[in-house]
Amino acid sequence: MLGIDIYKQVTGIRMGANYAPLVADLFLFCYKSEFMKNLSKSNDLNSIETFNNTYRYLDDLCSLTILYFKLT
Repeated sequence: MLGIDIYKQVTGIRMGANYAPLVADLFLFCYKSEFMKNLSKSNDLNSIETFNNTYRYLDDLCSLTILYFKLT
């Protein structure tokens, strides 16, 4: 609901579905895998090692010591 308009979700995964965490985990794993492959092609061994030691729980990511990303 936005203002007086009501919208219905027609694509995506229903919030609260039993399989939603599994699909989210698979989706994010695919993105991380592709990212790591691109790092591997660039031979950036320092970044590869840094991201290889990053842990994720479903869609939560905690990487306190990675300087790869700029803070804005």
